[in-house]
This record gives sequence, structure tokens and C-alpha cells, in this order.
Amino acid sequence: MIGWYQRAKKRVISYDREMAFLRNYLKQGFDPYDYGWLVEEFLENEGFGVDDDFDGNEWVEKATPQQLEEFKEWAEDKLQNVQEDTTTPAYRHFDYERIQTPGWLVHFTDDAFGVAWKGFLYGHEEVEGLGLTTWKGESSRKKYASFNFALDADSKYATWAANSHKYGKDAVVFWGSGVLAYHHGDEEGQVIFWGPSVKTDMIFPIYFREGEWVVEGEDGRVMVQGEFDTAVNWIQNNYRMLQQIRQRDNRRRGQPRS
Repeated sequence: MIGWYQRAKKRVISYDREMAFLRNYLKQGFDPYDYGWLVEEFLENEGFGVDDDFDGNEWVEKATPQQLEEFKEWAEDKLQNVQEDTTTPAYRHFDYERIQTPGWLVHFTDDAFGVAWKGFLYGHEEVEGLGLTTWKGESSRKKYASFNFALDADSKYATWAANSHKYGKDAVVFWGSGVLAYHHGDEEGQVIFWGPSVKTDMIFPIYFREGEWVVEGEDGRVMVQGEFDTAVNWIQNNYRMLQQIRQRDNRRRGQPRS
């Protein structure tokens, strides 16, 4: 059976649709169709025999709500001892919290300049494994825009990630929204957003240099430096000036920016 996300990918869909799909997927949680391969073992454990041509997904389709609930309880217990990988459904790692209203977010990266200039070109297309994206090497990640991760720029999670350099040595601060979900393994609230939805003129790089976070103008001039919160707050209060500087410099170079 083709899941909702596979069906969705066959159509051109909007950012709002993408976020609605992700929200519903995480809120719904356990999907028995993801674990049709466990149904045979479940039934045998319950004392029922199955035919040689048994199809677990067909059983799921015909099962009663009570049978599905019993299967869910058994499967969730069983899955505690199953090795996770990059195909594990995202709802195994996230608890949906809410839709994050538009605001300032931060994405940590080792290519802050490239992201700020070109936007979020690459992301994670599949919701399967979305909770274990750090397990994927750069060469194995799909090279087109999709889901990306950020933290609320003013949150304790962002400050901690900045101090620990857990996700990258530099960062971009940007205006956006997405689905806020709590990641069990990382123990933090993460905003999952659709990369193409973020306008490049609202993405601003900050760099970690010699123990301080630095905001630069297009010409490389240091605008502010200090603690992570200092750099973030400065961008929030002065982003229009940064935009004007960027537009002026782009006009001089003859390079329009989206």
C-alpha cells in the first residue's frame, strides 16, 4: 500500500500542504501499515495460524479498531528491541507540539554563506528517517530541497546548540515557520520547515570566530560580535539595514537577489 507521503510526492503541492501533511503524520503517530511485516508474528503470538500467502497489510485493512489497538500495543513493545535505521518512521522520534507561527529561527551549518546566498537547496525528502538525519552522510543525502531543521532563535535549545556546535560551526538566522516537534533523542523542540518556503532575503549568516559570534556586512565588515544571543538579537533589530546593504551591493555587481 502506498502511504500518504508517497502519494503526495506525485503532485505539485504547496508549502502549506507539506506542513499539513507533516503535522497530521506526526499527530497520528503509529501507522499499522508501516509495520505490516510484523502482523504475521503478532498473530502467531496470539495463537492464530496464517496461510503461506498471508499479506500483513491486507490484514490491517480488514482489522477491527480493537484488533488494530491490540496490534499497536504489541508492536510498540516489540519495536523497543528492533534496531532503528534511516527508514524508521519519524513519529517514533518526535512528539508533535504545534505549528510554529512565523518568527525568527536558526539553522546551524558549516556553510552559512552558501545557505544565506542560495537558500535551503537541499533537505530530507522522506518522512521515514526524518528523526535520524544525522545518521546520513552527505553523499547519501538527496540533493534537492525538502524538509530542513531549525530551532527557535530565542530558545534555550538554540543557545545550547550554539555553545556545543552540535549541528555545525556557523549558523543562519532566518524568518520562517514550520512544525514544532519534540525530538526524544536530542531532547529538544525542533522546527521542521519546508526549505523552499524561506526567502533568501530573510536569511542572515552568523559566523563563529575565535570564540565569538560575528555578523558581517556584504563587504565583510564586522557589524557586531559577541555571544550568540547578542548576534541573534542584533539581526532581529537590524535586518532591514542588512537587506538594504545587500541590495545596494547586488546592484553594484549587477546580481539581483530573490
